[in-house]
Amino acid sequence: MLSDIQRANLLTNLPKLKDFPRRYNRARSWLIRFEVWNLAVICLTLIGFSVVPTLACFSGMSAALLCLIAVGTAAITVWCVAVWTRETST
Repeated sequence: MLSDIQRANLLTNLPKLKDFPRRYNRARSWLIRFEVWNLAVICLTLIGFSVVPTLACFSGMSAALLCLIAVGTAAITVWCVAVWTRETST
């Protein structure tokens, strides 16, 4: 049997379960997008390694673009970890 405190907690938290499918699908969608981004960056990095001598001959614009991509990847990763590990009140 449930104690009065457990019963009160159950009645308080039960409505939150109704929203679970939407929250699950949203999290799954963002996780897929994040993984696609990571795989794309990994793929482009591997391709980039094969053309390092050619990239070394390009102007600073290319280096700036590669730096921007690297910083963007790191920022997205940090943001995703922060969002997924954040405690929610709902």
